Amino acid sequence: DFDDANVTIDIIDAVVNNIEDAADAVQVGEVFSPEPEPEPEPEPEPDDGWTFFTLTNNNIYPINIKISKEIISNFDQVKHKIINHLQNENRSHKSEIFSNSWVSVIKATKTFNEELLIEVKEHQPIASLNRGRFITQEGKIITPSGGNKPLKLVSIIGRDNEYLTLLDSIFLLQNILNLKGNSLISIGHRGSGFIEAVDNESVTYRFSKEDFRVQLERLEELILFELNSGINDDIRYIDLRYKNAIALGNKNMEKSI
Repeated sequence: DFDDANVTIDIIDAVVNNIEDAADAVQVGEVFSPEPEPEPEPEPEPDDGWTFFTLTNNNIYPINIKISKEIISNFDQVKHKIINHLQNENRSHKSEIFSNSWVSVIKATKTFNEELLIEVKEHQPIASLNRGRFITQEGKIITPSGGNKPLKLVSIIGRDNEYLTLLDSIFLLQNILNLKGNSLISIGHRGSGFIEAVDNESVTYRFSKEDFRVQLERLEELILFELNSGINDDIRYIDLRYKNAIALGNKNMEKSI
């Protein structure tokens, strides 16, 4: 049919004209190509709380160390201690890394590619002692060398055989101080059978060692009285060693109730 042939010719002419228009828009020497579609951005990897460090040692094999992002250790120091730990065959010396550094657990897995994956977990300190020592959540006393993170811990002052008793006193006293939002910063035995503690507002507390728990109850009553009455005498000293009284003091005076 002539009508169908004319329609087909018109379509071909339109296509040719479009191609010629596109060619005219391209400068001589350029290659015309459609713009590529932008690639989708990769999804961020989930943060699992760990970070990786790769270390190559010719004496052993490639090592991939996985350690918590909330790292306390100075990693440059601890990575060499880990290598020495792996190379050391002396069992008595192999345990030193767990008492002389922040390393608590080392888990080693060798891959098929002859790489060693080291997962490191650190001690979690709960109090600081003298001579650069710390008590951990497991109740261990460690003396780590170096650190990468400032720590806000309660300081315990006393003899070595008193640390665990004072640690228990920290938990009991802190529960009472939570009533007014204060934090304990130090506690210690001061001789003559009494305990002295200081909080973050520089308030000093004194207790008898033998009647510590009873005196804590009296401290709780005092704090609740202050909170309920709204009275604020800027107290800086609370001595609960008296049987029938509490000695209070502020910057300008001392009184007993």
